[in-house]
Amino acid sequence: MHRSVHRIFGRTRATVIGAALLSGAALPAAGLWAGTASAAPTCTASGVVTTCTFAYTGGSTNFQVPVGIHTLNVVADGGAGASAVSTYLFHGGTGGHGGEYKATLTGVTSGSVLSIFPGGAATGKTGGTNASGHGGNGSTDTNGTAGGGGGASTVALSPFSVGNVLVAAGGGGGAGAENLTVLTPADGGAGGGSGNLATGVDGHPGFPNAFRGRGGTPSAGGGNGGMLGCTVSAVSGSHLAGGNGNSGTCTFAGGAGGGGYFGGGGAAALSGGGGGGAYPIAPGVTVIHGVTITPDTTDHNTHTGNGVVTISYTGHPPTTTTLSSSHDPSFFGQPVTFTAVVAPLDGGVFDGLGTVAFKDGLLTIPGCSASTLHHIAGSWRAFCTTSTLPVGADSIIATYSGDAHWAGSVSNRVIQLVLRAHTHLTPNIIFNFHQTFTVFGTLDSFGHPVAGQLLTFSTGPFTLCHAFTNFRGIASCVLSYNQSVLIRQQAGRYRVSYAGSPGYYPSIAFGQAIIHP
Repeated sequence: MHRSVHRIFGRTRATVIGAALLSGAALPAAGLWAGTASAAPTCTASGVVTTCTFAYTGGSTNFQVPVGIHTLNVVADGGAGASAVSTYLFHGGTGGHGGEYKATLTGVTSGSVLSIFPGGAATGKTGGTNASGHGGNGSTDTNGTAGGGGGASTVALSPFSVGNVLVAAGGGGGAGAENLTVLTPADGGAGGGSGNLATGVDGHPGFPNAFRGRGGTPSAGGGNGGMLGCTVSAVSGSHLAGGNGNSGTCTFAGGAGGGGYFGGGGAAALSGGGGGGAYPIAPGVTVIHGVTITPDTTDHNTHTGNGVVTISYTGHPPTTTTLSSSHDPSFFGQPVTFTAVVAPLDGGVFDGLGTVAFKDGLLTIPGCSASTLHHIAGSWRAFCTTSTLPVGADSIIATYSGDAHWAGSVSNRVIQLVLRAHTHLTPNIIFNFHQTFTVFGTLDSFGHPVAGQLLTFSTGPFTLCHAFTNFRGIASCVLSYNQSVLIRQQAGRYRVSYAGSPGYYPSIAFGQAIIHP
């Protein structure tokens, strides 16, 4: 409570006593956000061409299409099938190569996210992994082990689903554990690519054709080679999965099918598994969710080891934009400054041209649609200072426009927690001629006036008036004679109250005019 005494000599003397109540709430605990990360690709720039290489990690990696880029060149190589491990007289077969799908993607949405999954090579009899599937598994027999099928490599719109796949390169088929002769090896078939109608190669028939695994296609899994040589039949390929080779108790184990958009079939005795099918069918043009895929039929289905995906695009050298907040959390109405630091990805000499737009969700922050860059402390920085963020968790991003020499970029997302602000009221009253009063209320938050808010003036059970605060945070009412009498009847006591808003907590203050007759 604070007291201020004003003595007015003359017909009326008044003493004003004010007491203000501050309202508010405790700060929330830290740690409101947690993020996830995927393996980053290796990106290199050569002139205006940037190439990003995605290696096998056992999982998917998200790739955000850079600002201003709408055409991508994709090369996807599937994982290889495994060779046999065999003590047989004529040994066992060699695993099939991964297929290669080369294509140009046009009509890609700038800023959209692709899900990249390079397929894994088979390891021994265990098939390699691919998105939502795998190459088939081989089996062990009396002479050794048949190879598993390699995993397919895929590029899809995120989130991954079969219907979102844009490109798939088939995995190689696994080798059969025994060759019929040195001239008739039980090799796995190569995975399908952007040539050969995107169809995987059939396994090598070290024995009559019926026992080999068939290659998968863009629309169907490869057929299996039956059960000859084991007690359980081989399995045909299916969506995103290669078929297992024959299994159970085995004397001659066949190779497994490679993973693919549709997988290759598993083989039976003395035969290799089929390569996985690619997608989409080639030659020809396919449109998927507005993205046009144009395959390049000069593929080379010779890939060994784990699958790999490369994405290249032509544009200006890439940049990075890093966003930070001056303080978090903040209170409603409190100025917050966001800083965006723009730098070249390849470490080149950046010219600082172009502008940065700051957004809260989908809405541009007022006054921050085209902030210029300034060279400060060795880096290029753009600033956005705002006090208009709504209460809650505001999602802030900064987008660099790019210029004639550098590509644009989108920053990390900063979650700015804006809390409801405390308020403080100060009452005042003055005596007018004709025995009337004028009442005042000054509303502030952390020492700054709060404009445009409705204050209510009361005495006892009576509401006297309502008034909005001006740019100085002051609201006032000139009371009538009858209203002034009501204050006199309450021994000069009155109150000013603020009901609050989504951004501000309520507050109340009490004052008293002591009347000296």
